[in-house]
Amino acid sequence: LRKELAKKLPNAKEGVKNVIKMVEMGTKPIVIAYHDDRLGDGTHVLRELIEQGTFNWCNTCITDPNALMTLITNYKEGDKIQLNIGGWLHHLELLPAQEMIG
Repeated sequence: LRKELAKKLPNAKEGVKNVIKMVEMGTKPIVIAYHDDRLGDGTHVLRELIEQGTFNWCNTCITDPNALMTLITNYKEGDKIQLNIGGWLHHLELLPAQEMIG
C-alpha cells in the first residue's frame, strides 16, 4: 500500500474542483478529509467550498472556540447566521516541535 499512501494529494482548490465534478456525476456521499489539519482549525477547504459557489454541505470539523461560544450564547438550533471563523493560531502551533514531543 506504500504507493497508494504516498501519492500526491490535491491542494484545496483542486480538491474542491474534483468534488464538484463528482457531485455533477451523481457520486454520493462525498467526504472531504483535510490531510494537513490535525488540530481541526484549518479553513482552506472551507474557503474553497465558499469561493467555488458550492452549497448544501456540512462541515463538522472546524475547531474555533470563540465561534462556538458565540453560537452557544447567541443562537438556537435552526437559526440562519453569518459568522467569521478561523484566523487564529492554536497554542500548540506556537510551541517549538521539541516542546510538543515532550
